[in-house]
Amino acid sequence: GRVPELALDRLSSVRKWRVDLEKVKQLILNFRFKEALQEILKLAQEGNQLLAQEEPWRSLTSPETIEQLRLHMERVSLIAHLAYPYMPVSMGRLAALLGGGKLLEWKILEKVGEDSLVKVAELPQSRPMFKLVPDEMVKQEKARLLKMSKEDQEELIGLEDFSKVKMVTGTITEVKDHPAADRLYVVKVDVGSRWGGERTLVAGIKESYKPEELIGKQVIVLVNLQPKKIRGVESQGMLLAVESEDGKPVLIVPEKRVSDGSSVR
Repeated sequence: GRVPELALDRLSSVRKWRVDLEKVKQLILNFRFKEALQEILKLAQEGNQLLAQEEPWRSLTSPETIEQLRLHMERVSLIAHLAYPYMPVSMGRLAALLGGGKLLEWKILEKVGEDSLVKVAELPQSRPMFKLVPDEMVKQEKARLLKMSKEDQEELIGLEDFSKVKMVTGTITEVKDHPAADRLYVVKVDVGSRWGGERTLVAGIKESYKPEELIGKQVIVLVNLQPKKIRGVESQGMLLAVESEDGKPVLIVPEKRVSDGSSVR
């Protein structure tokens, strides 16, 4: 059917999505893909809730319903762009229906609320994006995943495997912002002379700690990890941390200060 222009007064509603867009962008650029997907799903769930409240099927031809559905098209187009890395085939097909241009190009998405993402004057004939999955198949898949989960929980490693992991104490001596990642620090840690003294590590702990809170803090470092470049900076190990209830990292620290380079056992 014909696609109407997005009413100007509806653009203000679209602009509100910029906050969600920026959050997803930062999560993806900092490799926090699971959290980014959760934010995308929130955007979709909000759309579903609005549809349930508006009940457009009661009066499909009214001007108000047409404007509401046009706004939902804009939301669907944005979701197709953001979810493209997770479902490239399906989201690519969906975006193509709406004339969405190059997918996941931030320059396009940053214009949300100024210009419409929907670039077609008429929707082409389309078919369902996904096939209906029978209930029996869902039950079988749930049973298979439950079995895999139990097998994973039961998988144990031997003492010989664990002994290959070398964890030692170290003191943070310097903290700088990562030049190419907003949520990462580049830290220097003194792990003792036995392990080569000072090392450079890339750590995703910026949302939990300020630099001044880290200087002088004694931490636990995985020292025999293969060095790896993270956004252009080589990391020569890993700081050990746990995840708090709100999803933020909390560093594991010794109960009392010991010599740097002391082995964890």
